[in-house]
Amino acid sequence: MKSYKDLEIYQFLTYAHASCDETILHLNFINDTHKLNKEEINYYFEKYDELGRKINKYIQYVESEWKSCK
Repeated sequence: MKSYKDLEIYQFLTYAHASCDETILHLNFINDTHKLNKEEINYYFEKYDELGRKINKYIQYVESEWKSCK
């Protein structure tokens, strides 16, 4: 039987979460190097933070369901 970390969904969600974090880093870089509208950049920070939290919660859900099905 495959382990949880061998599942494609786990790998996909891990990459999605990492991409979200990477986008936040890019937003920080852009914010530090360019003069931008603070409201606009904060909007994107909040949205990507929210997305990262949702992906993390879903990862936890999938992991808990996988363990309960064993």
